[in-house]
Amino acid sequence: MNKKQAIINYNEYMKVNRMYAQALATLSFDDSTGAPNKAFQERNEVMNYFQTILFTRSISPEYQQIIKDLEKCYKSLSKKYQRIVDLSKKELEQNVKVPVEVMNAYQKACSDAFYYWQQAKNKKDYSIYKPYLENVIKYQKEVGNFFKKENQDLYDTFLDMYEEDINQVELDNFFNTLKARIVPLLKKIQESETIIKDDFLSRKIDKNSQMKMGKLIASKLGYDFSRGMVRESEHPFTNGMNNNDIRITTHIYEDNFISNLFSMAHEGGHGIYEQNLSSRLNNTILKNGASMSFHESQSRFFENIVARSESFSKYFFPYVKKLANGVLDDISWEEYYLAINKVTPSFIRTEADELTYCLHVLIRYEIEKEMLKDGFDFATLPTLWNQKYKDYLGVEVTNDAIGVLQDVHWTSGVGYFFSYALGNAYSAQIYNAMKKDLDIDALLLQGDTKPIISWLKQHMYKYGSMLKPKDLIKVVTNEPLNPEYYCKYLEEKYSKIYHL
Repeated sequence: MNKKQAIINYNEYMKVNRMYAQALATLSFDDSTGAPNKAFQERNEVMNYFQTILFTRSISPEYQQIIKDLEKCYKSLSKKYQRIVDLSKKELEQNVKVPVEVMNAYQKACSDAFYYWQQAKNKKDYSIYKPYLENVIKYQKEVGNFFKKENQDLYDTFLDMYEEDINQVELDNFFNTLKARIVPLLKKIQESETIIKDDFLSRKIDKNSQMKMGKLIASKLGYDFSRGMVRESEHPFTNGMNNNDIRITTHIYEDNFISNLFSMAHEGGHGIYEQNLSSRLNNTILKNGASMSFHESQSRFFENIVARSESFSKYFFPYVKKLANGVLDDISWEEYYLAINKVTPSFIRTEADELTYCLHVLIRYEIEKEMLKDGFDFATLPTLWNQKYKDYLGVEVTNDAIGVLQDVHWTSGVGYFFSYALGNAYSAQIYNAMKKDLDIDALLLQGDTKPIISWLKQHMYKYGSMLKPKDLIKVVTNEPLNPEYYCKYLEEKYSKIYHL
């Protein structure tokens, strides 16, 4: 078969896959944003049906032959299609080892766990969720044992699914570097005499006004609502169908308006990345962010480096004040800026201050290692969680909803959480490179993010997942990952805020 026909066959096959994936994504979005609870089982059946089709197509003899035909032309293929072959072969080598019935059981376990996680969180009762979480991990380990390479640690197998070629040794060193810099900085801040007023953050603002605020900040940052939408969900997330249909969610608390505001900035960052990926990668395995850590780099960049910055705060707070309908009329933008950056160890990761955030991630990373050990007693998970929060952050967890049940991620298994911390480091390093070309503070004082997004499109977004993460960070910043930029960014920002 000639190269042209091999490429046509691949494109046509993947286009059908993308259609199934979009249908599944739409169902999943609906499931999380208000679909009736009584139809849970029926929706699960439909989603499991589409998941089975997609998995079956990912290992079918026809698909295997398509990849073999492409591989025969490998040397004459463009770099794009060479990368497609490399990633597809890796995925095939893993998936063909897993019996369909095992994958189906894993996917069903995840669907069940998501439903019962919601019930457990609402009732603040981990025991409702425990057997379903245990089932997810059981099947994830079973699937992972088919995936893992010889002599590879099982947790490394899961980490690699989210960040190509990463492992625990590298992550342990990475987290040790962060701890060595963040913990002493946190101690200095706690000993500082600087008092930051933030009581006004708990003033009640109605849901309608908050939704307008959230939409406005996402739009000002660059999220395109003509190609997206927002709904409420228990846990904020981004759902990517295609460039022209990237959906985000938020969760609104009337007495905590910045929770919604920065959830929208965070998910808007994910959405901006998805909306601006190159269309030439459509209907291929490359039509994704480079990794989950790179995805988190964008959500954390727009949430923290941009939306929590002094410059953007000065520009945006007048809009917040107007939409608050008089509730914040006595507050200045300077007070707002200091309040949204106040360092206070807390329970909830998604609402954590920028400095202590990575300690929340570290706790989950360490717990995941324990969860995968043979004989781990899942009944002890809340106790383990609560102890680590006391040890690392000095807070006493009072119920499961603000403790072990706060995150949705484990309803799909372990291995993801590290990407938030790594994403923070990527974001600071990318920011450092961007500052060499753009006067970012001047742009943000005007609320102008278009040059920033153009820079990201030119230097990062155009690649999708054409490059390995370790290669992409070199291309974007001209050097390998260096957590020094993140540590320096935190030290400079918080030394100024707390007069250290």
